[in-house]
Amino acid sequence: MELAVGVHERAHLEHAIDDHLRERTTFGTLDEATHQNYQRLLARHVYPTLGPKPVGWSCPGFVDTPWLGRKGASTMPKSHRPYPPAFRRQMIELVRRGRSPEELGREFEPSAQAIRNWVKQAALDAGQRTDGLTTEERDEVRRLRREVRQLREERAILSKAAAWFARETTSIPSKDSSS
Repeated sequence: MELAVGVHERAHLEHAIDDHLRERTTFGTLDEATHQNYQRLLARHVYPTLGPKPVGWSCPGFVDTPWLGRKGASTMPKSHRPYPPAFRRQMIELVRRGRSPEELGREFEPSAQAIRNWVKQAALDAGQRTDGLTTEERDEVRRLRREVRQLREERAILSKAAAWFARETTSIPSKDSSS
């Protein structure tokens, strides 16, 4: 029997199964060897019933993006590495001396908008502008967001562990400490 499942549904199903197995392995109800056996069984028996793994687009005119919404998945492609700080400083200095970002963008690789962004950030860092965050403030916001994300993940893990222990525990000790 073969189920008719689209690219998005198949990716979602595989992701959900993998998450379920990973969660059971993490909380000790499933050891690593059994997890690997389940993965092999799924690959051999379950996934083939979903039909061939689709390649490319699931529907003409629509882009297949099953990775959207997953943790850590970026929706923007990285075109190239960041430009070196010395190069950025040179571009900023050339703009300050009167050359236009468009002219510099044509002569060198970065876009005119990227050069304008660098000039604005340099002015913010120097205290010449106040309509944005300095580099130091941006770094602090990034660090705090990362910390909040980590704390939320830890809280979620602890709440799942507490729920698991509550299910596994048959009797709950009384609050009276004298017994």
